[in-house]
Amino acid sequence: RHRMAGALVMLLLEDWQRYLERRDEIESITDPRCYPILWIDAAIWSGNIALHTSPGAIIGTTIKTYPTGATELHGMFAAGELPEILTLIEKAESESDADFASIASRSGWQRVMRDHGYALHQVELRNDLR
Repeated sequence: RHRMAGALVMLLLEDWQRYLERRDEIESITDPRCYPILWIDAAIWSGNIALHTSPGAIIGTTIKTYPTGATELHGMFAAGELPEILTLIEKAESESDADFASIASRSGWQRVMRDHGYALHQVELRNDLR
């Protein structure tokens, strides 16, 4: 089951199958030092990552709650065909009662998402120490 801002949604077998079909791709775009694929698997089953799927794409989202009570719909990963990814993002946003949405990704997504209301908010600089 998935918790999306208080609503409970069942993990559908079809969504899990679509996840498995793109699992290798998802593993290749996520940093295994932060999100090992087995952790992602468990987070989906436990409801901490919600899946949004179509025949050609998949996205995974989480809900983050801030100390003020504000909620953020956060895009954890996206894989597949870009037009279908964009449709899934719009659907996830419309179904969520979060206060805002965010995507942490590579810089190319900034250009893609500009026409969808997303704008640069902060910059995170990272230095690999190991």
